[in-house]
Amino acid sequence: MRRITTRLLFMGAAGLVLASCGEVAERATEEAIEQSAGGGEVDLDEDGSVSFENEDGSFSADADGNLNIESEDGSFNLDSQSGELPDDFPDISLPDGFKVQNSSTQTSGKNTIYTVAGLVDDDPADLLDDLIGTYESEGYEVEGQFNNTSGDIFTGSASFVGAEYRVTIGVNTANEGGSTVSVNVSPAER
Repeated sequence: MRRITTRLLFMGAAGLVLASCGEVAERATEEAIEQSAGGGEVDLDEDGSVSFENEDGSFSADADGNLNIESEDGSFNLDSQSGELPDDFPDISLPDGFKVQNSSTQTSGKNTIYTVAGLVDDDPADLLDDLIGTYESEGYEVEGQFNNTSGDIFTGSASFVGAEYRVTIGVNTANEGGSTVSVNVSPAER
């Protein structure tokens, strides 16, 4: 999947760069990408979106930075703007007041890995301690923990494993106060 993903990302990036060159240049760019990929269909739109599809898979990106890659090996989706959790995000504990900034899903076979990033108004050190306590009380085992404070900046993380999921949480001091939080959820057994 790495070779296909790299090729699709390169072609998508090239398409985004050249998409604003006018209709003739747009068609020439589409044809050049199609030929370099050994066939397939490319579509560059005036709004900055690009899509590519061939027998190996598909790639699409829009002007808002949302991305979708699919192949026989799996898929990757990045939602950079909706402010919402993925529809099928597992029922796990998130910090109170968690405001989603972006999310992604990566699927291979029956396994899906979810990553969400967001903001919380709480102090990051206190937030990490609270999350560790919450996950432990829910039956998760702490696999590892890290924290560091340098001046006014706190950085910390903790990883947990439960019956269904492995969860890793990263917490940092946000620029405007509060905390940035990243949450990665994968199957406990792979």
